[in-house]
Amino acid sequence: MDLIGTKPLTGRGLASSVFVCAFLIGFMSSNAWSGSGSDRFTKDSQGIITDKQTGLQWFVGPEKGTSWEEAQSWVHSLSVGGGGWRMPTMSELRFLYLTGSSRCKRVGGGVTSTYQSYIDPLFGCVFDWVWGDNSDQNIHLLFSFAAESQERWVPRGLSSTDYEYLKKQSRAFAVRSR
Repeated sequence: MDLIGTKPLTGRGLASSVFVCAFLIGFMSSNAWSGSGSDRFTKDSQGIITDKQTGLQWFVGPEKGTSWEEAQSWVHSLSVGGGGWRMPTMSELRFLYLTGSSRCKRVGGGVTSTYQSYIDPLFGCVFDWVWGDNSDQNIHLLFSFAAESQERWVPRGLSSTDYEYLKKQSRAFAVRSR
């Protein structure tokens, strides 16, 4: 695992530290799926994506800036397909990462940009960070499918300016076992 960038933590004062860590994940060869997405995933009329390999079902949240709190609230209130949704773990998000990518276009502010999206096309073009669940209530986790498989660890209590910046680039996925 390679460290991309951090500002040091001091003691247990996570809430007062202003930092964002991003890690390259060394799971590519052992966990990532490299086959055709159409073989692994199906999507029903309600938008529920079923992963035939893991048995998990996924529902993609709105493509809009979402805070961790908003993501958690959205997931827990989701009733599509009978409910039972939760936020995904980082391991579950990592397993969605594809070693091949598809090119996606995003239009904003009159500018069209092309991005690589390392996730099955049934999930749409995921440019943003996706919030993950974490048992440590002092840190929120994010995973990116637009970069070469990055994770971010975001402390609770991050300055409002930094948090608003992250919020604009983050969204929610919901997952459940079936």
